[in-house]
Amino acid sequence: MTDVHVPPDEAIEVDTFTCYACDRTTPEDDRHDIYDRMCEACGEEHFTCEWCGTVEHNDYMRTCDSPAYMLCESCHDRGTAWCEWCNATYDIDQYSGCPNGCDNRDEDCLHDYGYKPYPIFHDVVGTVHPERGVVYMGVELEMEAFDADLRAGVMTVDQLLGDFAYCKSDSSISYGMELVTHPMTLEYAQARDWSVLTLLRRQGFRSWNTTTCGMHIHVSRTAFDGSAHLFRFAQLVLKNEHTCTTFAGRSANGYCSFADGYQPGFIAKVIKGQHYANRGAVNLQNGATVEVRMFRGSLKEQRLLSNMEFVHAAVQYTRELTVPQVATGALSWRAFATWITDHRNVYPHLFAALSLDPARPTSAGND
Repeated sequence: MTDVHVPPDEAIEVDTFTCYACDRTTPEDDRHDIYDRMCEACGEEHFTCEWCGTVEHNDYMRTCDSPAYMLCESCHDRGTAWCEWCNATYDIDQYSGCPNGCDNRDEDCLHDYGYKPYPIFHDVVGTVHPERGVVYMGVELEMEAFDADLRAGVMTVDQLLGDFAYCKSDSSISYGMELVTHPMTLEYAQARDWSVLTLLRRQGFRSWNTTTCGMHIHVSRTAFDGSAHLFRFAQLVLKNEHTCTTFAGRSANGYCSFADGYQPGFIAKVIKGQHYANRGAVNLQNGATVEVRMFRGSLKEQRLLSNMEFVHAAVQYTRELTVPQVATGALSWRAFATWITDHRNVYPHLFAALSLDPARPTSAGND
């Protein structure tokens, strides 16, 4: 039997190249799409400086926040500045100072009273575009710094809250600051970490135990279903002066008067823009928000959240009320407190702040 000779398989030739970064011989099909002198793995570890075009390893990547750039170390050091307040970097050719307005502070490191950045709306899903009908709220919390380092307090707020809040001066405060948040949903407020209040209290700031400090809560006008809804909301607060001031921990005064509540025709004209009113317990003079000014200041999370829940509950409770319901007492405190009890899972801090008798609110604590 004759042996059959089977020739060996011919070697399959594979195109290769040498990676510029790791100096290894690599199959051609492993070449990076952008950095074609590198293998896929090395290419993913590099970037191109958006200013000078230099290709650098990611370890040497630096970012510029305003505008958003990816830069090499050289360009970053030469062309950007760093803000000690908000930790942002910015292009010094485009901005003479921090674009977040951090340079607009007085000698005590605060933004001036007129400082008002463009609002950033916060929800549990992240920052959002405002939607009609959604209740967005912002907080203004005044505090005195009698035994505190004001600059340290501002730094604490900036470091813990970032672009969610800022501090500014207020002429009604003897020596202190006003902490102002951007608008948020109630769910966001309930989920957020408010430990900054505890830290400020430990630093010596005071809000409740003063004669000057209040807490103002702004609610977006787009949360209301028209002028009738807004009228019912205002009347719910203004017609229940005794129980509202007891709950709020602050008597009516020139900064939070309830007097307009006894003039429903006057309030209706204010809402329609036919009359001017001073800033009372419910301030209707702002263009984009309605401001509830009756609350005493506090650096306790429980009170902050119970106040926000109060405003949210008042908006939602008055949303669907009918004229016959209002005529039969739906705007009384007892009717409102009973509704809160029925919705205590939505408003746990507010419910906890009320006594067993819904007509008699109790203190939620102070600082």
